[in-house]
Amino acid sequence: LFLGLVRAEVRLLEAAFCAFLNEGYKIFFEIMGAVLKLFLFAVSLRMGAGVVGAFLSVGIVDIFLISVYSFRMRLYLQLKTTGSVKMVKQRLISYVAKEYSAKLLSFFCDMRIDAYFIAVYLGAVPTGIFFFVIGIVTMISEYMPGSVMQSSSQVVFTRQFSKSGSYKELKYLFALNNKLKAFFVFPAFIGFILLSDKIVTVFFKNYFNAVKLFPIILAFMLFYIFLMPLRNIVVTLEKNEITLISSMVFLYKIPAAIFLPKNFGLA
Repeated sequence: LFLGLVRAEVRLLEAAFCAFLNEGYKIFFEIMGAVLKLFLFAVSLRMGAGVVGAFLSVGIVDIFLISVYSFRMRLYLQLKTTGSVKMVKQRLISYVAKEYSAKLLSFFCDMRIDAYFIAVYLGAVPTGIFFFVIGIVTMISEYMPGSVMQSSSQVVFTRQFSKSGSYKELKYLFALNNKLKAFFVFPAFIGFILLSDKIVTVFFKNYFNAVKLFPIILAFMLFYIFLMPLRNIVVTLEKNEITLISSMVFLYKIPAAIFLPKNFGLA
């Protein structure tokens, strides 16, 4: 529970950095946290701390991130005039409140909700197949060049718009980002869809029942990949009420997650 609360605090501070247009510092601190986590994992394994050591490592890194984020934000606010500080604080509170509310609602859109209803209506084996397919497809999408460059593209969007304030330039960056993603993603995903039965047969024989599910999940993952650049626009313009409103999709998703597995099975 404590680690969950600490992680939630880290998320809030990350959202604050987006509001302050300090995305560069955020990425730098994330790199420092990743290096520290790797070091702590190595130490815990060497000491034989096991799972407890891994949890402690994650907690220490999150506390480190909270400390450096808070220090940088305090330094940022000290450089502002009194009137400016009041305006920045209002901006911060508004942004973080909407971002955190969207995070809470996104829980109901998580794939674990789908898995729960699949387990209830179809049993453990289909749930395992579902998690297997989701895991493989997610891994494929995360290693696509467009997904890897998501953090850096957010920095470019934010920095360029803060300098120029040009919506035309923002539109150009958005179109360029989508073209780069399409160049890499479409051939790769079409290939995976066409060869999904052979990939499962050769590498994952125990999951042959997942063959029909792979093309469906891959096709829907394409929408998600091209949704990410929209996140760049939302964050850059600080219009995260759009994210909050879109989180309301759970009002449709939960009834669908109950009705579809119950009546049509897994695939």
